[in-house]
Amino acid sequence: MSKGMRSKASPKKKAFASYLRQNQTWPEKTLGHALKERFPDIPIYRQSIAYGYILDFYVKANKANAPYKGIAIEVDGPHHARQKAYDANRDAVLWQRQIRTLRFDMGSVYNNMAGVLAIIENEIRKIRE
Repeated sequence: MSKGMRSKASPKKKAFASYLRQNQTWPEKTLGHALKERFPDIPIYRQSIAYGYILDFYVKANKANAPYKGIAIEVDGPHHARQKAYDANRDAVLWQRQIRTLRFDMGSVYNNMAGVLAIIENEIRKIRE
């Protein structure tokens, strides 16, 4: 992850990201393990800070002609239903900086992990050699 992405993070935000890494939700843990198993050679960062936002997972592009610089992978719990405007703004800010956001609700992680991983794999292929 580039230093520019992290430069807007306050010490409080960095501490909170660290806390979240150590206290992931069950769907985040489950997806994290599945990602590690499916993509063992690709660095996937957990609770990473990008442009002031904490991303559940981040995959950086390494292809020179990639359509975007990276992928933010989010597992949305029930509280996201109450913050749709915030999430939309956040996704727009990330997209302006060429980071594609993939959002999955907890139910998809619980009930359709194969489908979730297929979508992620398709996007990773676009940005990685």
